Amino acid sequence: MAKLTAEQRVQKSHVALMNDPKYCLYSGIFMLGKTEVDDDLPTACTDGRNTYYGRKFVDSLKDSDLKGLILHENLHKAFRHTTVWKHLYKQNPHLANMACDFVINLRIHDSDPLGANVSLPEGGCLDEKYRGMDAGSVFRLLKQDQEEQGQGNGKGDGSGEGSQAGGQGFDEHDWEGAEALSEDEKQALAREVDQALRQGALLAGKLNGNVPREITEAMEAKVNWKEVLRDFVSSICADKDNSTWRRPNRRWVDQNVYMPSAIGEAVGR
Repeated sequence: MAKLTAEQRVQKSHVALMNDPKYCLYSGIFMLGKTEVDDDLPTACTDGRNTYYGRKFVDSLKDSDLKGLILHENLHKAFRHTTVWKHLYKQNPHLANMACDFVINLRIHDSDPLGANVSLPEGGCLDEKYRGMDAGSVFRLLKQDQEEQGQGNGKGDGSGEGSQAGGQGFDEHDWEGAEALSEDEKQALAREVDQALRQGALLAGKLNGNVPREITEAMEAKVNWKEVLRDFVSSICADKDNSTWRRPNRRWVDQNVYMPSAIGEAVGR
């Protein structure tokens, strides 16, 4: 049997993950943006929409590690790490990378603790002490540890200097690519991610898959309380005690008669 190419292995892993009840939630995320194999890329990276895998790196991984890598990159996309946490990158690129990795690698590890089907490639950031935290909280702890160890003032160049317990990470994050997006493009990307997760949630429901609490909360409709309050107050302003010529009475306008309409600025009981 001929050896599969890196492209074929990536595609095969995508299909396997999409058909697995544990990971079908991210099916729409897998399909979001471009997925390419790059001859010059050392490992793998994502800009929050597109995903790139280094050919040699893919060839060096066993199947379970490759699925773990693919899931890792797509969880970065699902949680919009490159846009939501860009301010962390500006403070310290290396610690920002690690913080995001610690968060999602715990989720990947929990989905298959024995690594029978999905496992993390060697060097992945994994530490129980960060359980239940978001990337911002993990970043603060990493930065505090770094400062206590006398490793600088919290600013880094992303070179990876300064070892932290639990791994250094096995991929790269294209923060610059995400930063280049305009505000309209970032909003469009957020909508695409939201729609992809909603589609995946429907599939997960059919396959009896679980939808994590964080994903459920992210998909909940966000309502502007000011707009709701404005509509509520407007709806109960029933005291029509004044008249205005600025807004003609509709009942008389149809008869070509210009009459004032009643208005009220007082809030009723």
